[in-house]
Parts: sequence; C-alpha cells; structure tokens
Amino acid sequence: MNYVRIYVWSVVIATALFCASMIPAFGQGRSEDRDNPTPVTSTEINDNLDGSGDQYFYKFSAGPGKLTVTFEVKASGTNAGATLELFDNKSRPLLSDILAQGVDGGVERVVNSVQISTKQDVVLRIKGIKYGDSGGTGTYKVALSGAVNIAQVAAQAGGGAPAQAAGGAAAPAGNGAAAPGPKDPLTGELDGTERTTNFHKLNVTAPGTVTFNFSIKPTDKNAQAAFMVLDSNSKVLLQDISVQGTDSVSRSLTFDKAQLIIIFVKGVKNGDTVGKGTYTVQFSGPVEVGR
Repeated sequence: MNYVRIYVWSVVIATALFCASMIPAFGQGRSEDRDNPTPVTSTEINDNLDGSGDQYFYKFSAGPGKLTVTFEVKASGTNAGATLELFDNKSRPLLSDILAQGVDGGVERVVNSVQISTKQDVVLRIKGIKYGDSGGTGTYKVALSGAVNIAQVAAQAGGGAPAQAAGGAAAPAGNGAAAPGPKDPLTGELDGTERTTNFHKLNVTAPGTVTFNFSIKPTDKNAQAAFMVLDSNSKVLLQDISVQGTDSVSRSLTFDKAQLIIIFVKGVKNGDTVGKGTYTVQFSGPVEVGR
C-alpha cells in the first residue's frame, strides 16, 4: 500500500506543479495589461523577477496626502533589478524610473514619497531588467504606507472593531470602512472516487507562522481525504494528513519569507468504497489565497 500511495502522490504532484508553473510564483497576481491592472488588496506586493524585461501593472486608491513607496529587489543568485513608476488617474507620472538592484545575491531598498492632492486610483508599474542571457532572477517587494486606501474585507454580520486607517488610527464610523473578517476557507467536493484531485494556491505574504485546519463534511460515512502541502520548489512541507468523517486535523508551519505554497487534496478509499462529501481548509497567519 505504501508503494501505491507514493505513486499516487507522485502523479498528483506532477500534475499540479505543471499547472502551478503557469502562474506567478507568489504575490497578488500580475497583469501585463496597462489598461487592466491588477487591483491591490494589501499594502504589500511580493512577486518574482524572472530575468526578463517584462512589466506588470497594479492599481490602488491613494490620497489625499503623502504616499510613501518602499521598493525592494533581492537577487536570487547574480544580479537582479527592476524599475518602478507611479501614475495618477490621468496617466501622468507621480514617480518615474525608481531603480532597485540586488547585486551578487544582495538586496537594495529604495524609499520615495509623493504628495497626492485628491483621492484617486493610482497605477503602479514594475518593469524587470534583463541581464544578458542568464541571471536577473530574484524577487521584488513594494510596501505602501501613508495616504493609501486599500479595500478592507467586510466584517461578518455581528460587527467588529473599526478598520484601521492609514497611519494606524481607527477609521471613523460612517465612512464605509469595516474591520477585516475571517479569511475565507478553501473548499471542494469529494466525488466518491479516488480520482478526486484538487490543488489550491496560498501566498505566504511575510515571515511568520501559518496554521491550517483540515476537515471534512461527509455525505456518507466513508468520506475521507488526504492533504499535502508543498512549496513552489516541490519540497514537501506537510505530508499524508488523512482526515475521515467528521474529524479535523490542525497543523502549523513557520516561514522565513514570503512565498507560494500549494495544498493538494485527494480522495481516499476507505474500506471497499470511497465516500462523498466536501472538504474545508481553514488557515490563519500571514497568508492569503493565491490568484
């Protein structure tokens, strides 16, 4: 049975990693279309540089007031670099050609500020730097502070503490802001066969501990699933987490950097049959659902 299990997981990993290789390694998702930039949902953006001159566009609301942008590039081996630009809602430059480069595996961090007169949508562009035929790979991070207005997740019915406004002060009542609610769990169907194979992306957004709770809601008593967590380099972080019936299992992982992780789910035969049901993965810590 162990050989069968190893083979099954190998097929699952190969399939899901092939699919995962077609998306950014981590971050909030990236648009290469200036007319359709990716909406920013956090005050920090993290993603990869692949050594090309590709450019990516993000959009967020800012102003009125002073907006501060901290731009950091870290090389993964040799040199890596990128430029940052910021445009107002009329496509006029607010910040231009802000360069950050990591040299010989190093890190460079650049801080710039701009005064924005009115509340408006702002477009941020990141453009990678191509270094010959090789090298140039690494990561970039953009941290926004000051007069930035990131949409908050609506609180669940029952209310909660007021949302934090820029600068750490509580947002005044009546301005439409709400306290962030619990993170939506990952869910899926167990179709009653061992062919059930799903995977979900999560973005670890900062160093820290992430806790997972794996559970099943069975349609019949034989519902069972196995869960596994891998990083973007296919390294197994959690393996053979088996959950049956109405059981739930909690596990925690500590991360030293932002990165993509992948959760695999597979239906498991329990006795002579495979049960139907639904699975849920709840999570907490510096992590969000990948796009």
